[in-house]
Amino acid sequence: MLKLTKGMATISHFGPFRHLRSDPNMFVLHYSKGKLKRAGRGLAYFFQPLSAGIAEIPLQENEVTFVISDQTRDFQTATVQGVITYRFGNPQAAADAINFTIDSNTGAWVQPPLEKLANFLAQLATGATKRYLVSATIEQAITSGADPLRLAIIDALAADDGIKQMGLTLGSVRVLSVRATAELEKALQTPTREQIQGRADEATFVRRAQAVEKERAIKENELHTQIELAKRQEQLLTQLGQNQMLSARSAAQAAMIATQSEADRTKLLGDTQAALEKNRVEIYGASSKHVLAGLALLQLSQKLTTINHLNVTPGLAAELFGDMLRKE
Repeated sequence: MLKLTKGMATISHFGPFRHLRSDPNMFVLHYSKGKLKRAGRGLAYFFQPLSAGIAEIPLQENEVTFVISDQTRDFQTATVQGVITYRFGNPQAAADAINFTIDSNTGAWVQPPLEKLANFLAQLATGATKRYLVSATIEQAITSGADPLRLAIIDALAADDGIKQMGLTLGSVRVLSVRATAELEKALQTPTREQIQGRADEATFVRRAQAVEKERAIKENELHTQIELAKRQEQLLTQLGQNQMLSARSAAQAAMIATQSEADRTKLLGDTQAALEKNRVEIYGASSKHVLAGLALLQLSQKLTTINHLNVTPGLAAELFGDMLRKE
């Protein structure tokens, strides 16, 4: 037994007979003598190769990538890259429109059906892309993004009758990029770059202005604080001055009172002394000579501690004792 695994289906050889085994994601159409004998997905059976015609249609989702370069309305080159996904919703219609016949010995397609279908879908996408680009400038095509172009391709695919005849069900259309040439992209990026740089410079200026404003507010707050401290210091100095003036006034008043008291006391003493002196003079004036002499001798004796020599003249003694005798 010879087993070959080329292509999609697996064909095993048993003498004049063959055995086919297909994957579950493959739909098999088996024809014999021009009539459909078997149809289904993931079939496995024996058959005679000389009388069999077999087609195998993939049921999984397939992708077609495309890259299209064309001129825009302002004669600039734009390059579009995208992906179309599809599947065969009607395998019978697909087999009728496209040759999916496999080799009964190898299991491989006798022709590359998916490549032909990919070329067909890419041509439809190319036509829709050209019609879109010719109506837009390069700047519009780039700045508008992928959505307008994607919708144009979807409309073109949905309007094509061949897709319906092939039993295709479209999955999605994705436009991956719309780009200009490198030089033109650089030129188009310059205004945007300058605008972004301008916004960055403006933001920097705003930040600096905010920093300056904050610094000014801080300095103004510091100045207000210094002014408030100066006012409080002035109030303190004023209060200290008033306290000192009050203390000085109190001290002056106390000194004045003390001076006045001292003056009054001195005056009182003076008046008392004067009165005493007056009384003494009056007493002395009314006293006799021998009394005055006795008082003089008494005061002299109180002040003199030692008398070395005392002269008493006869006249003084006679006068003193004569007066005394006459008083008696």
